[in-house]
Amino acid sequence: MSQSKATVAFLCAIPLAMLSACSHASGEAGLVEKMSKLQYFLHKTGLAVKAENNKLAGFYVHELEETIEELEDFGQYKSHEIGKLVKEILLPDFEILEKQVKQGQPAAQWKAYNAFIKSCNSCHKSTGHGFIVIEHNGENPFPQSFQK
Repeated sequence: MSQSKATVAFLCAIPLAMLSACSHASGEAGLVEKMSKLQYFLHKTGLAVKAENNKLAGFYVHELEETIEELEDFGQYKSHEIGKLVKEILLPDFEILEKQVKQGQPAAQWKAYNAFIKSCNSCHKSTGHGFIVIEHNGENPFPQSFQK
């Protein structure tokens, strides 16, 4: 692995570690940490889907599912019922993504992946956090190949 890729991977890990520490230190129940985890696995899913690596996409979809299940059990954050929002807004598009990855059709997977991202952004807007915009940038900051 090149030094630049190792540096990028290290720098990507720092914000996740800091978010985790901040959410626990402030006494919050960890919503920021769970959302960061969701975004992490979502990005890896997108890279695998784009590379048409169905086995890897399936692995990361499973990780997304576990994170979504954690969010479904999350209680209230400020005045928002996070679990309810996840079930109503994210879950339907996630289930389509999961189905498309199982079926192995790259174009349908990519469409479902982008629909899931739109669901994330819709949820953010519904809670007054529309300034948090998720998008797939196509860059691979990880010291990992996503090719088949």
